[in-house]
Amino acid sequence: MMNNLLLRKDLCHWSRGMQIRFNLSRLEDWVRLNQLEGSGIVEALENVIQATQLLQVNKKTLEDVDAICEVCSSLNTLQVQKILSMYTPANEYEARVPLSVIRAVVERGHNKTEPMYLMNDTAYMYPFTLPFSPSAVSLESLTITENLNLDHVDFMKVV
Repeated sequence: MMNNLLLRKDLCHWSRGMQIRFNLSRLEDWVRLNQLEGSGIVEALENVIQATQLLQVNKKTLEDVDAICEVCSSLNTLQVQKILSMYTPANEYEARVPLSVIRAVVERGHNKTEPMYLMNDTAYMYPFTLPFSPSAVSLESLTITENLNLDHVDFMKVV
């Protein structure tokens, strides 16, 4: 999702940020409801969450730079710069993000020692854990019926 935000200008919009953030909050609610807080799922989405918050935060004046940097603590400077540059105003009355604001954010980011990459590695597998819930059902007692059409599966016989 993060790479899509960085590549598609039509997603770099206030209302899209709001829509994506709402969907992510629903996913966060599901994680809490299913007691998967320690699984790493929400942590893996942190970049996307911060990118959607960046789309929603004020970006008009130099006074907004502190809020931008605070919201984007896990994004690197290149990613923030790209999103701010691609940001599309909601209507013709809203101005684009001023270059002075983008430059100030970039200057602030040069003070950090962070890896400078734009896109997330799509081959990277985010670690997460799912709790093991043992079942009281004994697998030996299960009967697999013929109508499941599992002829291609070899079943081990209990001796």
